[in-house]
Amino acid sequence: MPRKIFKGGKIPLYHQIKENLRARIEEGEWLPGELIPPEKELCAEYKVSKITVLEAIKGLVGEGLLYRKQGKGTFVAKSKLEQSLNRFYSFTESMRQKGIEPERRILKVEIIKADKHAAEHLGIKRGEEITEIVRLRLVNGEPLYLETIILAVKLCPNLHLKDIGSKPLNEILRNEYEIPLIKAKECFEPIIIDDYEAQMLGVKNGAPALLLEHTTYTTKNQTVLFSKGIIRGDRCRYYTELE
Repeated sequence: MPRKIFKGGKIPLYHQIKENLRARIEEGEWLPGELIPPEKELCAEYKVSKITVLEAIKGLVGEGLLYRKQGKGTFVAKSKLEQSLNRFYSFTESMRQKGIEPERRILKVEIIKADKHAAEHLGIKRGEEITEIVRLRLVNGEPLYLETIILAVKLCPNLHLKDIGSKPLNEILRNEYEIPLIKAKECFEPIIIDDYEAQMLGVKNGAPALLLEHTTYTTKNQTVLFSKGIIRGDRCRYYTELE
């Protein structure tokens, strides 16, 4: 049942309804994949206009808590996949801890010359050879993470010939190149997905996402790899624990 909505207060009605709907979802009134009541019914429950209800729903759709199907209504989205930032990040290892075996779909593997941007990130000279890998990460067939990775060829020769489609890249670096992975630096920022990214990730153009820039280091602060990933904001979230 809807909680009481205070009209005439400082908090807008649409925001109160949005938070009320969020609470009802979190309490299990509607489960993932279930249809929530139509706008007309919600208008009657909350005694507000359709515009107000639509604004509340729009906010939850933008957060990835709800999704809409044309001609069918509004549904509760799947729970987001949580990943911890408290340890050395690995998408594959994080999913495996949840009992999920992710899929890696290699879109491109190519040896190219490093431009200024790549050279600065890898700590090499411009024009040196690098291996560029573009891959899509999927969980249960659902695309979640579009990633571009660059590594210096002199550090990882013939990487393009390795089985990077089925083995985690960190495992290949540790076991086959005997490179100790000592630390990593990650930067997150919110972005809006463009046409190409939307097509690859199976979402609408303009959907919210996270940009993750990841740098892995070995001994003496030597850069091993730099990656840039686009992560679906409607399906993933990250957390850290502070003591």
